[in-house]
Amino acid sequence: MALYGYFLYNRRSDHRESLSKYLRKKIPLRSIIRQSILDKLNLDNTYYYPDGLPNALLNRMVHGYNYYTGEDFTKQNLSIAGPSGGIISTPKEVAYWVESLFNGKILSKNQMKEMLSLVSTETGHPVVATQTSTVPGYSLGLTEQYSKKLGEVWMYEGVSSGYTAGYFYVPKYETIISYTASIGSIKNNPIQFSKLSKEVLYVLGLEVN
Repeated sequence: MALYGYFLYNRRSDHRESLSKYLRKKIPLRSIIRQSILDKLNLDNTYYYPDGLPNALLNRMVHGYNYYTGEDFTKQNLSIAGPSGGIISTPKEVAYWVESLFNGKILSKNQMKEMLSLVSTETGHPVVATQTSTVPGYSLGLTEQYSKKLGEVWMYEGVSSGYTAGYFYVPKYETIISYTASIGSIKNNPIQFSKLSKEVLYVLGLEVN
């Protein structure tokens, strides 16, 4: 959520956007994901099960644990995360998804323009680019920051109760770094970001407060 004068992230906005698309098309979200993403990109190890995970898939998964309590959340129904974290995948297929997304294979030109439209994470005001500022820009679930070495770097991190996943995309070098971790917390957890993503950001020549 971006309001003039300040910036605030709101997880509920992810759910509202997904719900609005579902209501307009009157098609179950699971079918939309299957048709528009999984089948279209031939993602054989990416799954969305809003009604609970089948045993065949659970038996293949690395167990996921809560960062604070150590509780095993592997069997948790991911419908609580919905569009902000309900899909199960591998780092390899996440990287393929990112490549397809940023190269116009998923969204229309107008949708791409909307996705890449940024607001300042400091003021909430729209920004054209972040080359002249150390403050990251934010769009629909994405953060963008400028590196003197690499140019634009787009990044995303998603967290559920037992898992963390994210990626970094560097258009100038056509490079994608994708990662997953079997530990997480449903809270917006800055410790997770500093432990994992910040190390990658440092290598990329970026700093995030």
